[in-house]
Amino acid sequence: MNADAQLIDRLMEMYVEWREECAGLWAAYERWSKGTVANRALAHAAYTAALDREEWACRVYADLTVRVASRTAARSPGSESLLPPRAQAGMAAALST
Repeated sequence: MNADAQLIDRLMEMYVEWREECAGLWAAYERWSKGTVANRALAHAAYTAALDREEWACRVYADLTVRVASRTAARSPGSESLLPPRAQAGMAAALST
């Protein structure tokens, strides 16, 4: 597997990891917001830890996205992008906001 393919694979892995951490964050928030007074401190600590994990995953994914975008932009005009068309459209939309 070449370096470009490895980078795209890593990007996809980090996207999945970030989305899993998002789900974990929502679950921790639900437990915190619906927990009993006796469990509130522990539930808040778990929520804070989930928030930290989601933020870390988000930052890693964002850094990889910038790397892929930079490598794609560095290619000469008319060359094949590293990203599939759907991902290119999503990247363009995200960068335009």
